[in-house]
Amino acid sequence: MLIRVGTRGSRLARIQTARVTDRLELAGHRVEIHVFKTAGDREQHLPFHAVGAPGVFVDEIERALADGEIDAAVHSYKDLPSASLDGLMVAA
Repeated sequence: MLIRVGTRGSRLARIQTARVTDRLELAGHRVEIHVFKTAGDREQHLPFHAVGAPGVFVDEIERALADGEIDAAVHSYKDLPSASLDGLMVAA
């Protein structure tokens, strides 16, 4: 089974994603990693509050998940807003 995993391109996000995808591959799945550049990544020259927090590091990835472009997403929990899009859940 192919599992499409979305993540940011930061070093930490890539390390976290590798840990998840390694386990998926060990379980016999094929994995495709989709790297997203979020508003927080694009607007690093602006103060955090000016970029549009909360969700500044996850909105694009959550939309791709909700739209079926990816099957799972890997985030740092600290980057998640307190409320996510309807139909999405934090699984681990």
